[in-house]
Amino acid sequence: MKKILLSLAGLLFVSSMSVSLALADSQESDPIVLPVRDDAGQNWVLKNEGAQYRLKWSFTSDSRYDIFDAKKLNDQMVVLHNFSKVLAVSNEGQVIWEQDGKSSELMTGADGSLLTFSGDYNDLDPNKTTSKAAVTRFNPDGTVLSRYKDLSLALVRRNHPTYMADRFYCVDWKGNLVALTDHGLTSFRADGTQNWQINELKVNDKAFDVFAMNTLLADVQGNLLVGIDNQLICLNDEGKVIWAIPNISPKSRIKWSG
Repeated sequence: MKKILLSLAGLLFVSSMSVSLALADSQESDPIVLPVRDDAGQNWVLKNEGAQYRLKWSFTSDSRYDIFDAKKLNDQMVVLHNFSKVLAVSNEGQVIWEQDGKSSELMTGADGSLLTFSGDYNDLDPNKTTSKAAVTRFNPDGTVLSRYKDLSLALVRRNHPTYMADRFYCVDWKGNLVALTDHGLTSFRADGTQNWQINELKVNDKAFDVFAMNTLLADVQGNLLVGIDNQLICLNDEGKVIWAIPNISPKSRIKWSG
């Protein structure tokens, strides 16, 4: 079965099975049979219910297991991602640029760059504690900025027993890759060299083990947010603790879960 990515001009929607992309317009009558099939082999049907749509463009994959992901970069361009490539597409379906490469995840960094991730499947093995990964970072114009190969990421298992583990990584506002490796929370420059590495975060008189984290985020102000146990800890881009708050705070009305 071919997996298909569709565009119908305005409304953006993504499904977990053979992703679809759609934009609203007033052209055709209801309903529209889409060239996407479910697991039973039946075509999806778009019911307009007051709004009308027209099919503008579509992408297909020969793999029955492929999944498309979509991220809107701006009003003129959407980045599409599947297991074999990343490509930027205009609203009219024109491919602006394309990058080949196997990856399972697509995300954006705090610096505005795009990030693709590929790894082994050690997170599915409850006996594994590390996972090898490759990360590619590139500009929204498709230019490759950095490649990280054979990263040894720590696998964090919060719920026992479980066959799933978490891997933590992000890109900070300066374009550094920050990841929880098997040696600790580590910041890498674009050339792969190390900025800093830490194994514990000290808040007042208590030390928190980074291997117990459940959240890792970067913001555009240069902060790193790390969730460990019942604390949300803020670091600067040099890995120094700035502040920490409980994840449930009556005064600040913050409730966060990783």
